[in-house]
Amino acid sequence: MSNCKICNGELEKSGSIPGYIEPEYFSVYYCHQCGASCAEIPCGYNLQELYDKIYSNDSNDDGYGRYQEYAKKIKFVKEPLDYLAKIEPQYRILESYLNKNIKKNAKILEIGSGLGYTTYSVIKAGYKNAIGCDISAEAVNKSKVYLGDYYYLISEIKDEKFDFIFALEVIEHIIDPEKFIDENIKKLAPGGKLLITTPRSITPRKKLQTSNNIWISDPPPVHLWCFTIDSLKIMGDKIGDLNMQELNIPLSKSLFKYKAVSYRGGHVLVNKRSSIRKVEIIYSSFKRSVKDILLNTIFLEDIILFYALLLKIIGRGGRYTFLKRGCTETLAFIYTKK
Repeated sequence: MSNCKICNGELEKSGSIPGYIEPEYFSVYYCHQCGASCAEIPCGYNLQELYDKIYSNDSNDDGYGRYQEYAKKIKFVKEPLDYLAKIEPQYRILESYLNKNIKKNAKILEIGSGLGYTTYSVIKAGYKNAIGCDISAEAVNKSKVYLGDYYYLISEIKDEKFDFIFALEVIEHIIDPEKFIDENIKKLAPGGKLLITTPRSITPRKKLQTSNNIWISDPPPVHLWCFTIDSLKIMGDKIGDLNMQELNIPLSKSLFKYKAVSYRGGHVLVNKRSSIRKVEIIYSSFKRSVKDILLNTIFLEDIILFYALLLKIIGRGGRYTFLKRGCTETLAFIYTKK
């Protein structure tokens, strides 16, 4: 991999990191021109098979556990979309944009609907013409059984046109993000809008590169990209015939911060809710040495990892609380078809 798929800029190899499934390792690269980072995956890698495996796991221990919890609770809360909006920033962004810009009779499509709870919440908020789609047959089938007949495989969405399409925290999972945007723009009716949210790239151009901050995101091939505003704008410019707008929606202080910090054999999920930080420690094996972590504790994520290692040593997995306040870095971008 020599040039960035987004801007054709020069790529610098940041290092090699452990993948989502052991014993896979992936090379990750940084673009000095648009600021995006990307992971290289082997040609022909079957992402559908990966997500079927993820969504068939009901053990709640693979980093997708919180989504399972949302899906279980969503039918029992009075206002599902408001419930989600108070939990994570991408749902707050969606709720705010729907309320201000989208008519109740609009045709709406969610891309990457997963276990279906967001599409369901949009429908319950009065948008009756909403449906969801996903690459995973396992996810689609589970959504239909539990929440209703609103869900389809992405391959089943063909000639329909939609007034509003949203993809929350999806584009970072896609091998070719420019093609992803282009294909979804083509699904829009004239004047239709595409909302994309994604974790903001938090690797500044001059940030010290160490073994465990070269990729502060979910491990590949679950996450394949970390984007910047520049990279999202460049893709829109290349597609053309679009109006583009970054959304800056104030987020509630009750929102928690979610960050996945990779280490060999697993990752740490950091959840902030109000002033309470909850750390869920997930591991299949812990292969990093105490010395390696102690040498790199200049970043908060590494401090958390060190704490996680101590808990691993004394055999105490699970959730722990820390007093710390903060909010999530989430990019939100609207592409409007002219």
